[in-house]
Amino acid sequence: MKSKLGNFVIFAAGAVLGTAFSNLYFKKMYEERANSEIASVREHFQKKCYKSKSVPDRVITDLKYVVEDSGYAKDDTVKVDEDEKAHIPSIISPNEFGEKEEYDCISFTYYADGILADDDNCVIDDMKENVGFDWINYFGEYEDDAVFVRNDQKKCYYEILIDSRDYIDVVRMSPKPNEDS
Repeated sequence: MKSKLGNFVIFAAGAVLGTAFSNLYFKKMYEERANSEIASVREHFQKKCYKSKSVPDRVITDLKYVVEDSGYAKDDTVKVDEDEKAHIPSIISPNEFGEKEEYDCISFTYYADGILADDDNCVIDDMKENVGFDWINYFGEYEDDAVFVRNDQKKCYYEILIDSRDYIDVVRMSPKPNEDS
């Protein structure tokens, strides 16, 4: 009888210790997993809301493909002659914006999903012809949420404002032409 009681006590003690250790192990494991997922969600929403004013990686990748497909070199060894420089849009300071009276001043919005649109929310398809591709790297140089570009060939100044919303959300919220009247 004593051996049955001893076996039961040993079994019960093993069960209690096993439960306690399992509880500690799984609590720690799930706590680490939860902290990791919280950090991931926090990072996602920080990027989404442009708190860091960074450009989404997919947009940078898309622009790199456009540059490479256009035949531009990947290094700085390419020399551009003066005639070609006149056709390349230039990044300018906010003070230079609108200096030349004969130039038009145009405002674009750069949305979180990588869409560049004009004041009427029309997508700018000919980005290269208007503002080039380099402007995306200059958010925060003069202002956190704006970049200014001068295009001497088109005789235009462009103000590009960053918007933390997605383009599709803005278009959905804007009134239809028939709703204004």
